[in-house]
Amino acid sequence: MSSDPAAVPSESTLGSRHELVRVLGLGMAITMVVGNTIGSGIFRKPGLIAMNSDSFPVIIVGWIIGGLVCLLGALCFAELAAMLPRAGGMYNYLKEAYGRPVAFLYGWSEFFFGTPASCGALSIVILETLAKVCGIESQLSEITLVVGSVLLIACVAFVNVRGAIWGGSVQGITTVIKAGSVGLIALLPLVLLMFGSSALRWEHFTSHFDPSAFDPAIATLTKAKFDALTVPKYSTLGAQMAAVLLAVMWAYNGWDGVAPVAAEVRDPNRNIPRALIVGVGILILVYVGANIAYNDAPQTVRSLRPRLDDNGRHGPFDRDRD
Repeated sequence: MSSDPAAVPSESTLGSRHELVRVLGLGMAITMVVGNTIGSGIFRKPGLIAMNSDSFPVIIVGWIIGGLVCLLGALCFAELAAMLPRAGGMYNYLKEAYGRPVAFLYGWSEFFFGTPASCGALSIVILETLAKVCGIESQLSEITLVVGSVLLIACVAFVNVRGAIWGGSVQGITTVIKAGSVGLIALLPLVLLMFGSSALRWEHFTSHFDPSAFDPAIATLTKAKFDALTVPKYSTLGAQMAAVLLAVMWAYNGWDGVAPVAAEVRDPNRNIPRALIVGVGILILVYVGANIAYNDAPQTVRSLRPRLDDNGRHGPFDRDRD
């Protein structure tokens, strides 16, 4: 990056002022960017996006634009993280730019609202997804959800309290699982093309979606009831793109995850910019590829749980088989 080397604290200076040990390499930093981003968004938003726009080009362009916006943000954060390779991320940047009061308000709003709400929502999504996969969704009570979410968050907190190496290792494993599963979905159209399968049809990407091919819960509705769903229908291209981008940006949320732990990254001036740029690039490729695969499956593209529905129809969880 173009930061002034003279303005960047040296490793020895940083080590004398901070107790944190720089143990995270480039690989772990990249997994933090990717793993911190891939969550409920890519698994739940494609269905809602398809409800807001029945145009495949609009959907894919929306995912590309969202990724490019995050890439621009990553370039900014790469410069800032290289200049201020300290723990805290956004807190440090706001303090340098606007002073301690603004940084203080940001830190406490994240502590009391942003992070707890995000952790709680994600833990609930994990438990609900596991319940659906195991077929015990109807037995999942509200109390079970709350207790399970608290225990799950406590387990993750314990891993991180153990140290950066523990946290980075677990982050790497979970990132490989999440990114690998979405990546395999993204590769399916290419595999079908290589083997000349007739399952890949061009009309899936050019024609409007047919409500009769939606998720079974939606397919059973009459057209009048479907049109009365609370999900808004947008007729203009601009409104559709705005609705798509609103959902897309949620799926990309978290790409800056390595910035708050900059004090634990080795050679931060070099590794943090690389991790941010490479990580966001991976996210764009995986997300766009996954949505191409989703849109080739009209029966699940509007599902609120596309991966589970695909597993239910074609995978080991197919309960409709004889």
